[in-house]
Amino acid sequence: VDGFLTLLFGLVSINTLTVISVTRYIKGCHPQKANCISINTIAISLIFIWTGALFWSVAPLLGWGSYTDRGYGTCEVDWSKANYSTIYKSYIISILIFCFFIPVMIMLFSYVSIIKTVKNTNAMSAEGFLTARQRKMERDVTRVGPE
Repeated sequence: VDGFLTLLFGLVSINTLTVISVTRYIKGCHPQKANCISINTIAISLIFIWTGALFWSVAPLLGWGSYTDRGYGTCEVDWSKANYSTIYKSYIISILIFCFFIPVMIMLFSYVSIIKTVKNTNAMSAEGFLTARQRKMERDVTRVGPE
């Protein structure tokens, strides 16, 4: 149970951060598309986040991967079984790609794009070319949810 809940909430956390970064990217770098971010799209995102986290957390309980006691009073995914079994190895590789590397790459792309946009906006501001639209865009970068 401990391993399941640890993995479940860890995956929910990283995927929530990924969705927040994409939301900020859209609102900050593509403000003309910000109207597609609504309560409904956020609700759907939350459903996908929890469904995906449940999928990856339940998989070891069904035999694709496993949990193990680490001796510190906690349980976690058994990473060492990947050395002995192709099925366990496929779970470990899949979870690393889909639950770590892809979310981290999405967040990196989003925040690097936001930084570039803000940097360009600041450069334009220093030259006196900042418009009301650009000021609004800069404010929108810091907002997370729908307006």
